[in-house]
Amino acid sequence: MKTPADSQARRRLILALATWGGAGYLPVAPGTWGSLAALPLWWLLAQAGPWGYGLGVAALTGLSLWVAGPAQGWLGREDHPAIVIDEVVGMLI
Repeated sequence: MKTPADSQARRRLILALATWGGAGYLPVAPGTWGSLAALPLWWLLAQAGPWGYGLGVAALTGLSLWVAGPAQGWLGREDHPAIVIDEVVGMLI
């Protein structure tokens, strides 16, 4: 049985992923901040070789598809500027 706390934790997790740890909430250019926040992940995946990199990008792409929709609903706007996980995936690609 789902409890309200489970639902709240799920919402926080999805928003944290969609905003890439809150980088999307930074002022002026949230997409740029999201891209900058992706650089440590890029470096980490680059150490994994081409197959590891490709699998990591594929996994993150799937994750972004899972979190972006609900995040849009909770943030109240389609393509909300705080949702920067698409910039993260774009930087990796």
